[in-house]
Amino acid sequence: MSAASTVLLCGCVFGSATVSSGGAAEGSEGADGMSTDASMDGTSNAMTEGPSGQTGDGTGSTGDDTETTGGSGDDDDDDADDTDDTDDTDDTDDDDDDDAVATSTGPCTEVPWYPDKDEDGYGDPDGQAVSACMAPDGHVDNDLDCDDTTTAVSPDVDETCDGQDNDCDDAIDEWSTVNDVCGSCSTEVDGTDVYYYCTGQIGWNAAQDDCELKGATLVRIDDQAANDMHNAAAAAVAAGDFYIGLRYDGDDFRWTDDTVAGFLNWRPGQPTFDGPCVELDTLDSGLWNDMPCDDSNTAVGWICEGEV
Repeated sequence: MSAASTVLLCGCVFGSATVSSGGAAEGSEGADGMSTDASMDGTSNAMTEGPSGQTGDGTGSTGDDTETTGGSGDDDDDDADDTDDTDDTDDTDDDDDDDAVATSTGPCTEVPWYPDKDEDGYGDPDGQAVSACMAPDGHVDNDLDCDDTTTAVSPDVDETCDGQDNDCDDAIDEWSTVNDVCGSCSTEVDGTDVYYYCTGQIGWNAAQDDCELKGATLVRIDDQAANDMHNAAAAAVAAGDFYIGLRYDGDDFRWTDDTVAGFLNWRPGQPTFDGPCVELDTLDSGLWNDMPCDDSNTAVGWICEGEV
Protein backbone atom coordinates (compact mmCIF):
# COMPACT_ATOMS: atom_id res chain seq x y z
CA MET A 1 0.00 0.00 0.00
CA SER A 2 1.37 3.32 -0.93
CA ALA A 3 1.79 6.16 1.45
CA ALA A 4 -0.67 8.29 -0.41
CA SER A 5 -3.39 5.77 -0.32
CA THR A 6 -2.89 4.81 3.20
CA VAL A 7 -5.46 6.18 5.64
CA LEU A 8 -3.61 7.30 8.75
CA LEU A 9 -5.40 6.33 11.91
CA CYS A 10 -4.21 7.94 15.16
CA GLY A 11 -5.18 6.50 18.55
CA CYS A 12 -4.53 8.92 21.42
CA VAL A 13 -4.86 7.92 25.03
CA PHE A 14 -6.09 10.48 27.61
CA GLY A 15 -5.94 8.98 31.01
CA SER A 16 -7.38 5.50 30.59
CA ALA A 17 -9.85 6.43 27.79
CA THR A 18 -9.02 5.84 24.12
CA VAL A 19 -10.22 8.60 21.84
CA SER A 20 -10.36 7.95 18.16
CA SER A 21 -9.61 10.61 15.72
CA GLY A 22 -13.11 10.23 14.51
CA GLY A 23 -14.84 11.87 17.45
CA ALA A 24 -16.54 10.48 20.60
CA ALA A 25 -14.63 8.77 23.35
CA GLU A 26 -15.32 5.18 24.09
CA GLY A 27 -14.97 3.53 27.47
CA SER A 28 -11.95 1.37 27.80
CA GLU A 29 -11.05 -1.24 30.32
CA GLY A 30 -8.05 -0.41 32.41
CA ALA A 31 -5.38 -2.73 33.54
CA ASP A 32 -7.22 -3.44 36.78
CA GLY A 33 -10.33 -4.52 34.96
CA MET A 34 -12.35 -1.40 35.78
CA SER A 35 -13.91 0.53 32.93
CA THR A 36 -13.80 4.29 32.76
CA ASP A 37 -15.78 6.86 30.84
CA ALA A 38 -14.36 9.84 29.15
CA SER A 39 -16.06 13.15 28.63
CA MET A 40 -16.98 14.47 25.28
CA ASP A 41 -14.13 16.95 25.27
CA GLY A 42 -11.55 14.32 25.91
CA THR A 43 -10.84 15.25 29.54
CA SER A 44 -10.74 12.32 31.96
CA ASN A 45 -12.78 12.41 35.20
CA ALA A 46 -11.56 9.07 36.35
CA MET A 47 -9.56 8.54 39.59
CA THR A 48 -6.41 6.61 38.90
CA GLU A 49 -4.74 4.29 41.29
CA GLY A 50 -1.12 5.02 41.87
CA PRO A 51 1.55 2.46 42.19
CA SER A 52 1.38 2.47 45.98
CA GLY A 53 -2.34 1.87 46.13
CA GLN A 54 -3.13 5.47 47.11
CA THR A 55 -5.79 7.34 45.27
CA GLY A 56 -4.94 10.63 43.70
CA ASP A 57 -6.84 13.24 41.78
CA GLY A 58 -4.11 14.27 39.46
CA THR A 59 -3.18 17.33 41.42
CA GLY A 60 -0.89 15.63 43.92
CA SER A 61 -0.93 12.63 46.18
CA THR A 62 -2.40 12.60 49.67
CA GLY A 63 1.11 12.02 50.84
CA ASP A 64 1.95 15.51 49.70
CA ASP A 65 -0.96 16.89 51.72
CA THR A 66 0.30 15.12 54.82
CA GLU A 67 3.72 16.62 54.43
CA THR A 68 2.19 20.06 53.98
CA THR A 69 0.29 19.92 57.30
CA GLY A 70 3.12 18.41 59.26
CA GLY A 71 3.84 21.75 61.00
CA SER A 72 1.06 21.15 63.53
CA GLY A 73 3.21 18.57 65.22
CA ASP A 74 5.79 21.24 66.05
CA ASP A 75 3.10 23.34 67.78
CA ASP A 76 2.16 20.38 69.98
CA ASP A 77 5.77 19.96 71.01
CA ASP A 78 5.99 23.65 71.93
CA ASP A 79 2.85 23.39 74.06
CA ALA A 80 4.29 20.40 75.86
CA ASP A 81 7.49 22.31 76.50
CA ASP A 82 5.50 25.26 77.88
CA THR A 83 3.65 22.95 80.23
CA ASP A 84 6.90 21.48 81.45
CA ASP A 85 8.29 24.95 82.16
CA THR A 86 5.47 25.68 84.69
CA ASP A 87 5.98 23.59 87.83
CA ASP A 88 2.62 24.23 89.57
CA THR A 89 2.66 20.87 91.30
CA ASP A 90 5.95 21.58 93.00
CA ASP A 91 4.73 25.00 94.16
CA THR A 92 1.57 23.48 95.68
CA ASP A 93 3.57 20.89 97.51
CA ASP A 94 5.82 23.56 98.97
CA ASP A 95 2.80 25.55 100.17
CA ASP A 96 1.31 22.48 101.84
CA ASP A 97 4.58 21.78 103.60
CA ASP A 98 4.75 25.37 104.88
CA ASP A 99 1.15 25.18 106.17
CA ALA A 100 1.85 21.95 107.96
CA VAL A 101 4.77 23.51 109.76
CA ALA A 102 2.83 26.66 110.63
CA THR A 103 -0.11 24.78 112.20
CA SER A 104 1.87 22.28 114.19
CA THR A 105 1.26 22.47 117.90
CA GLY A 106 3.26 21.61 120.92
CA PRO A 107 2.16 19.91 124.15
CA CYS A 108 -1.36 20.84 125.32
CA THR A 109 -2.12 22.93 128.39
CA GLU A 110 -3.64 20.89 131.18
CA VAL A 111 -6.81 22.21 132.81
CA PRO A 112 -8.77 21.06 135.87
CA TRP A 113 -11.68 18.64 135.41
CA TYR A 114 -14.27 18.11 138.14
CA PRO A 115 -16.16 14.93 139.01
CA ASP A 116 -19.78 14.81 137.80
CA LYS A 117 -21.28 11.84 139.60
CA ASP A 118 -24.90 12.58 138.73
CA GLU A 119 -23.95 13.23 135.08
CA ASP A 120 -25.97 16.44 134.78
CA GLY A 121 -23.15 18.38 133.11
CA TYR A 122 -22.10 20.22 136.28
CA GLY A 123 -19.13 19.27 138.43
CA ASP A 124 -18.79 18.96 142.19
CA PRO A 125 -16.87 21.93 143.66
CA ASP A 126 -15.95 19.78 146.65
CA GLY A 127 -14.73 16.87 144.50
CA GLN A 128 -11.12 16.06 143.68
CA ALA A 129 -10.18 17.92 140.51
CA VAL A 130 -7.96 16.20 137.94
CA SER A 131 -5.56 18.12 135.69
CA ALA A 132 -5.44 16.79 132.15
CA CYS A 133 -5.57 17.83 128.50
CA MET A 134 -8.74 15.86 127.83
CA ALA A 135 -11.72 15.22 130.12
CA PRO A 136 -11.38 11.96 132.06
CA ASP A 137 -14.48 9.77 132.22
CA GLY A 138 -17.07 11.18 134.60
CA HIS A 139 -15.52 14.65 134.73
CA VAL A 140 -16.53 18.07 133.36
CA ASP A 141 -14.83 21.45 133.00
CA ASN A 142 -16.87 23.33 135.65
CA ASP A 143 -17.62 23.10 139.38
CA LEU A 144 -21.09 24.69 139.40
CA ASP A 145 -23.15 21.86 140.89
CA CYS A 146 -24.23 22.45 144.47
CA ASP A 147 -25.46 18.87 144.93
CA ASP A 148 -23.71 16.27 142.80
CA THR A 149 -25.82 13.42 144.13
CA THR A 150 -29.01 14.27 142.22
CA THR A 151 -30.06 15.67 138.85
CA ALA A 152 -32.86 17.56 140.62
CA VAL A 153 -30.29 20.19 141.66
CA SER A 154 -28.20 22.12 139.14
CA PRO A 155 -27.99 25.60 137.56
CA ASP A 156 -30.43 24.40 134.87
CA VAL A 157 -33.21 23.49 137.32
CA ASP A 158 -36.08 25.86 138.20
CA GLU A 159 -36.37 26.82 141.86
CA THR A 160 -39.26 25.17 143.65
CA CYS A 161 -40.75 25.62 147.10
CA ASP A 162 -38.97 22.81 148.92
CA GLY A 163 -36.51 24.51 151.28
CA GLN A 164 -33.55 23.73 148.99
CA ASP A 165 -31.33 25.68 146.64
CA ASN A 166 -32.51 23.91 143.49
CA ASP A 167 -30.75 26.15 140.96
CA CYS A 168 -27.45 26.61 142.80
CA ASP A 169 -27.65 30.39 143.14
CA ASP A 170 -27.21 30.46 146.93
CA ALA A 171 -30.89 31.38 147.42
CA ILE A 172 -33.69 29.17 148.76
CA ASP A 173 -37.34 29.18 147.71
CA GLU A 174 -36.90 32.39 145.72
CA TRP A 175 -39.17 33.33 142.84
CA SER A 176 -39.11 31.37 139.58
CA THR A 177 -41.61 30.84 136.80
CA VAL A 178 -42.86 27.78 138.66
CA ASN A 179 -42.54 29.29 142.15
CA ASP A 180 -44.60 32.47 142.39
CA VAL A 181 -46.12 31.47 145.73
CA CYS A 182 -44.12 29.73 148.44
CA GLY A 183 -45.03 29.26 152.08
CA SER A 184 -46.61 32.46 153.41
CA CYS A 185 -45.10 34.61 150.62
CA SER A 186 -46.75 35.75 147.41
CA THR A 187 -44.72 37.47 144.71
CA GLU A 188 -45.08 40.32 142.25
CA VAL A 189 -42.65 40.89 139.37
CA ASP A 190 -41.96 44.39 138.07
CA GLY A 191 -39.39 44.35 135.26
CA THR A 192 -36.23 42.87 136.69
CA ASP A 193 -37.43 43.31 140.28
CA VAL A 194 -39.41 40.80 142.29
CA TYR A 195 -41.25 41.60 145.54
CA TYR A 196 -42.31 39.16 148.25
CA TYR A 197 -45.33 39.89 150.44
CA CYS A 198 -45.09 37.53 153.39
CA THR A 199 -47.28 37.01 156.43
CA GLY A 200 -46.32 35.91 159.92
CA GLN A 201 -45.64 37.46 163.31
CA ILE A 202 -41.88 37.53 163.53
CA GLY A 203 -39.33 40.21 164.43
CA TRP A 204 -37.67 42.63 162.02
CA ASN A 205 -34.34 40.76 162.16
CA ALA A 206 -36.01 37.43 161.44
CA ALA A 207 -37.87 39.03 158.55
CA GLN A 208 -34.61 40.35 157.12
CA ASP A 209 -33.04 36.89 157.49
CA ASP A 210 -35.94 35.35 155.55
CA CYS A 211 -35.50 37.89 152.77
CA GLU A 212 -31.77 37.14 152.56
CA LEU A 213 -32.48 33.41 152.22
CA LYS A 214 -34.37 34.33 149.06
CA GLY A 215 -31.47 36.41 147.80
CA ALA A 216 -33.40 39.57 148.68
CA THR A 217 -33.65 42.20 151.41
CA LEU A 218 -36.43 44.08 153.22
CA VAL A 219 -37.93 46.53 150.76
CA ARG A 220 -36.65 50.06 150.13
CA ILE A 221 -39.27 52.68 149.19
CA ASP A 222 -38.07 55.89 147.55
CA ASP A 223 -41.23 57.68 146.42
CA GLN A 224 -45.00 57.89 146.84
CA ALA A 225 -45.79 55.83 143.75
CA ALA A 226 -43.73 52.92 145.03
CA ASN A 227 -45.31 53.26 148.47
CA ASP A 228 -48.82 53.11 146.98
CA MET A 229 -47.93 50.04 144.93
CA HIS A 230 -46.58 48.14 147.94
CA ASN A 231 -49.49 49.18 150.12
CA ALA A 232 -52.00 47.78 147.60
CA ALA A 233 -50.11 44.49 147.14
CA ALA A 234 -49.62 43.96 150.87
CA ALA A 235 -53.25 44.80 151.62
CA ALA A 236 -54.30 42.05 149.21
CA VAL A 237 -52.38 39.58 151.40
CA ALA A 238 -53.26 40.82 154.89
CA ALA A 239 -54.51 43.87 156.79
CA GLY A 240 -52.07 45.45 159.24
CA ASP A 241 -48.45 46.44 159.60
CA PHE A 242 -45.65 45.13 157.32
CA TYR A 243 -41.96 45.57 158.08
CA ILE A 244 -40.00 47.54 155.52
CA GLY A 245 -36.22 47.94 155.29
CA LEU A 246 -35.92 51.17 157.28
CA ARG A 247 -34.44 51.42 160.76
CA TYR A 248 -33.18 54.15 163.06
CA ASP A 249 -29.47 53.99 163.95
CA GLY A 250 -29.52 56.69 166.66
CA ASP A 251 -28.85 59.50 164.22
CA ASP A 252 -30.71 58.78 161.01
CA PHE A 253 -33.27 56.44 159.50
CA ARG A 254 -31.33 54.24 157.10
CA TRP A 255 -32.22 51.51 154.63
CA THR A 256 -30.65 48.07 154.77
CA ASP A 257 -27.97 49.20 152.30
CA ASP A 258 -27.00 51.88 154.87
CA THR A 259 -28.21 54.84 152.81
CA VAL A 260 -30.13 57.60 154.64
CA ALA A 261 -33.82 57.74 153.67
CA GLY A 262 -34.69 60.61 151.35
CA PHE A 263 -38.40 59.83 151.19
CA LEU A 264 -40.45 59.44 154.41
CA ASN A 265 -44.19 58.72 154.69
CA TRP A 266 -44.90 59.09 158.40
CA ARG A 267 -48.29 58.88 159.96
CA PRO A 268 -49.13 62.11 161.78
CA GLY A 269 -47.35 62.19 165.16
CA GLN A 270 -44.63 59.76 164.01
CA PRO A 271 -41.92 58.91 164.62
CA THR A 272 -42.30 58.45 168.35
CA PHE A 273 -39.01 56.57 168.71
CA ASP A 274 -40.82 53.77 170.52
CA GLY A 275 -38.61 51.46 168.59
CA PRO A 276 -36.00 51.70 165.84
CA CYS A 277 -37.85 49.64 163.17
CA VAL A 278 -40.37 50.99 160.65
CA GLU A 279 -43.62 49.46 159.40
CA LEU A 280 -46.07 50.24 156.59
CA ASP A 281 -49.71 50.12 157.77
CA THR A 282 -52.17 48.82 155.17
CA LEU A 283 -55.01 49.87 157.53
CA ASP A 284 -53.91 53.52 157.29
CA SER A 285 -53.29 54.12 153.57
CA GLY A 286 -49.75 52.84 153.75
CA LEU A 287 -48.51 55.43 156.24
CA TRP A 288 -45.44 54.57 158.36
CA ASN A 289 -44.86 54.29 162.07
CA ASP A 290 -41.86 53.25 164.14
CA MET A 291 -42.18 50.17 166.37
CA PRO A 292 -40.01 47.73 168.34
CA CYS A 293 -38.05 45.26 166.20
CA ASP A 294 -38.72 42.06 168.19
CA ASP A 295 -41.45 39.49 167.61
CA SER A 296 -43.59 40.98 170.40
CA ASN A 297 -44.55 43.63 167.88
CA THR A 298 -47.97 43.52 166.29
CA ALA A 299 -46.63 43.37 162.68
CA VAL A 300 -48.53 40.90 160.51
CA GLY A 301 -45.86 40.48 157.85
CA TRP A 302 -42.89 41.84 155.89
CA ILE A 303 -42.02 42.90 152.36
CA CYS A 304 -38.84 41.75 150.56
CA GLU A 305 -37.35 42.90 147.27
CA GLY A 306 -34.93 41.07 145.02
CA GLU A 307 -34.14 40.40 141.36
CA VAL A 308 -35.66 37.86 139.04
